[in-house]
Amino acid sequence: MIDGFIEYLRYERNFSVHTAFAYREDLVQLSEWLSAQGGSFDDLSMTSDDVRGWIMWMVGEMEMKASSVHRKVSALNSFYRWLILKGLVDEKTVNPTIGVPLPKKSKNLPVYFLEKEMDKCLEMLENSRNFDDVRNLMVIETIYQTGLRRSEVAGLKDVDVDIRGGKLTVLGKGNKQRIVPFGNDLAEKMTNYRTMRDEMFAERCDNFFVDDHGRALSASHIYNIVHRVMGKVSTQAKISPHVIRHSFATAMLNRGADLNVIKELLGHESLATTQIYTHVSFEQLKGEYKKSHPRG
Repeated sequence: MIDGFIEYLRYERNFSVHTAFAYREDLVQLSEWLSAQGGSFDDLSMTSDDVRGWIMWMVGEMEMKASSVHRKVSALNSFYRWLILKGLVDEKTVNPTIGVPLPKKSKNLPVYFLEKEMDKCLEMLENSRNFDDVRNLMVIETIYQTGLRRSEVAGLKDVDVDIRGGKLTVLGKGNKQRIVPFGNDLAEKMTNYRTMRDEMFAERCDNFFVDDHGRALSASHIYNIVHRVMGKVSTQAKISPHVIRHSFATAMLNRGADLNVIKELLGHESLATTQIYTHVSFEQLKGEYKKSHPRG
């Protein structure tokens, strides 16, 4: 039944391969834990006490983070809802996750690059005529000026980039499309990059970003570009394309952008996901207060 559930997530709910695989691993782990306790996952006889015991094992013996425990219990909850939806169990079947208390999550504020670090990075590459440097600058600038995920950057086709109209057509999570605007600065850099790219590669793929052979630039290649280039200008412990996405959102909020606008630009499903950036801005505000006020 687990395999049927995973197929449902992939092909009916449009979950990513990574997320669907994680859900499968969660349920397989639960099945193995139940077997070790003398129980069985296959007969669907789990009770709330079983779920509590599983949680205690994950937190106590496995020392898992609260966020990991939440995801695993969420996978089980989704599995039971799928069983009822598909009519594989009676609607009166009790979902054993209902009412079970979960460990409290700690609030991890998103890491972001300082504006001076972003400026230093972009200045470092700006005057180069080397294709790698121009392309790498373009990748970093695109994320910083639009807030795209690295998978969205990797998936951009040439037809998705409307330089004259100043907009990108982006295919985000769950195959949901959104339009993301950009300004004249990015438009000028995109024009220069596209001209150099087309001069270098008479034959190439349809993607906007390409590697040194004219093939589509992969998400892992984008990660490596950001990690290598930003590592030269930042002392952050965590360096990734997602940190630049956080930097975009933080910069927008600090300059007065409406939270709902940032939500739409980032492609978030819920405003609650975007609201974490208000905590970042408050922490920055608090830091400046302590640094600047004589009684701080």
